[in-house]
Amino acid sequence: DNDGKAALTVAITRDLTDRVHAGKLINALAPIVGGRGGGRPDFAQAGGKQTARLAELPTETHKAVEKLLADS
Repeated sequence: DNDGKAALTVAITRDLTDRVHAGKLINALAPIVGGRGGGRPDFAQAGGKQTARLAELPTETHKAVEKLLADS
């Protein structure tokens, strides 16, 4: 039980961190749950109090990864 809060975790294999930074990805996703996050290039975490939009995370994650890849 997480007291009704959302917890997000992102892990990126080290061979891809030059193209997809876990901290940047989590910062793109954290607002979906009304939260904040941060981390290293290979691992990041975020938390938030809004769980109503959790179903959007797969689609938004895909979009955010595509943007990071396009910008790399």
